[in-house]
Amino acid sequence: MAIESPCTLVCTIDPATGLCLGCRRTIDEIAGWASFAPDRRRAILADLAERPAPQERPDARPGKPSKQDPRPRSAVKADAS
Repeated sequence: MAIESPCTLVCTIDPATGLCLGCRRTIDEIAGWASFAPDRRRAILADLAERPAPQERPDARPGKPSKQDPRPRSAVKADAS
């Protein structure tokens, strides 16, 4: 049985914690997810509950691109539909 990724499509790394604001994984965990053994994936998933909750960013509203989002505003709005 495949272990689903915890990705929430937020994909923004918090520079203060080094964790993704969406899934709370580190960049190394995100990059290596597809190649990790099922036991390692389960261990990461179990650890996510212990990690700090993502903080709401003032500019992280649906339909509004984040400062790191290079897409034009029209592309972001199309994704929100």
